[in-house]
Amino acid sequence: MKQKAKRVHISLATKDYEILCKKAELMGQKKSRVLRQLLHLEEAHNILELLHRTSSFNTQMLLEISRVAGNINQIAYHLNAGFNVNEEHFERQAQETKRIFAEFHALAKQNQKLLARIFNA
Repeated sequence: MKQKAKRVHISLATKDYEILCKKAELMGQKKSRVLRQLLHLEEAHNILELLHRTSSFNTQMLLEISRVAGNINQIAYHLNAGFNVNEEHFERQAQETKRIFAEFHALAKQNQKLLARIFNA
């Protein structure tokens, strides 16, 4: 369903208006279309900035998952070798791993939604 267009009246300085007219002419589009595209570019920029900020957190999450996976591998090795493993420690590690995977999954879904907004802008 197409949304009904809304009209906005703005005032521009002469120099800004000339810039807008020149951009529209170079792009072969109407001035209103150029302004709409600029609005979408700003939204995409904000989303990319948010993704950049979360990427360092995602890297930390992956390192944490790797650490926990290493611990699980050590536990599995000891179990296979016949050593006794502290069940409470194993359960804590399993719960921590589940928590990290759930948090990482939620972040991945959030990033996927943000990227979809960029590509649909």
